[in-house]
Amino acid sequence: MAICAANLAAVGAHGRDVVNVGPFRAFLSPKTEEYLMSFAVPVAECDDWPAAAAALASAFRERNRVPRLELFEEIHGAVAAGLAAVGISRQSAQPVMAVTRPTLRPRRLAQTVYVRLLDRRDDALLKAMMDVQTIAFDAPLALEGERAWRDLLANGMERGCVVVAVAIQDGRVVCCASLQIGAGAAELCGVGTLPGYRRRGLASGLCTRLIGEAFKREIARVWLSAGDPVAEAVYRRLGFRQIGTQLNCGADPG
Repeated sequence: MAICAANLAAVGAHGRDVVNVGPFRAFLSPKTEEYLMSFAVPVAECDDWPAAAAALASAFRERNRVPRLELFEEIHGAVAAGLAAVGISRQSAQPVMAVTRPTLRPRRLAQTVYVRLLDRRDDALLKAMMDVQTIAFDAPLALEGERAWRDLLANGMERGCVVVAVAIQDGRVVCCASLQIGAGAAELCGVGTLPGYRRRGLASGLCTRLIGEAFKREIARVWLSAGDPVAEAVYRRLGFRQIGTQLNCGADPG
């Protein structure tokens, strides 16, 4: 779990303002107040988590950001109670799963599917990928947030800390996924498929291709947090195994 925590902290620093607040490190988007674009993680031990959480909440609100944290129960189990004391409640608990080269079970895509690894010059494909995510996750962003997310992805691709892949079928982007790379690990995230193209093995095949790309870059472990039991079952078939639990905590964004 330590490598996942290190990866999360390394990724958070990409394209965000880094603010240290006691035992926490906050990563604040300089471009948008969008709730999901800023977050914090615990980075040290503490004797008074409620007081530390109150200071963190103040730091977020001073910058017009709503407090949000991502942490791992096995490492920071005592933190959640301190957060709850100041109104930063647990919003979800998701299985953390990981795969290594020996355990990966690759899946092939149909010959009619074309996979493209994007770079920051692929403006139209990047926009199409974001549209797939919006539909797949039913999570539209305000214009400011959409621009900030696009810039974050584009800059990350240029620096090599973000890898974005899309699956194209019938002349359109129908599935997408990305890697967030840092501290010797990579998080597989943003996996989405358009409703009319689900249950065809697109996500499994695209994730296999992306994970293989991580291994080519000498990444030893790829991890993710499974959003629901269906996703968890899919990733198990690819060779992922649960190694812990990710907690997502936040204040009410209003």
